[in-house]
Amino acid sequence: MSDAALISTGYLKIGLSPDAGVSYFLPRLIGLARATELLLTSREIQAAEAERIGLVARALPAAEFEQEVSNYVDRLAAGPPVALTLTKRLLRDSLDSSLQPQLRDELQGIRQCLKSRDADEAFAAFREKRRPIFEGK
Repeated sequence: MSDAALISTGYLKIGLSPDAGVSYFLPRLIGLARATELLLTSREIQAAEAERIGLVARALPAAEFEQEVSNYVDRLAAGPPVALTLTKRLLRDSLDSSLQPQLRDELQGIRQCLKSRDADEAFAAFREKRRPIFEGK
């Protein structure tokens, strides 16, 4: 990881308030207290801190970036498309949902996954001690 600044919410440095949804998304990503501190001070944060506070999922050294992104993409591409789609939808909707509707939606997702050929393939692969090959069906 480089010591160069990763990001600054420099709005106040130029006499502006946040735009582009920053005041909406930043507290949801890192919490209200941290978002308030970053927005009101416009201080720069490094990659390691961005990772520690949850602004980024993972900070990587530049030399490893391309290989790690390739590994990540390969891992997602090998995953079960139906379950991945439903998981992304659940995560997206979770911020605007209370627990009971979220549990209901999770149960519906599990039921939908269990009806897929991908689930059959996953169970067969587990029994046969091999990696599953998902088709999104």
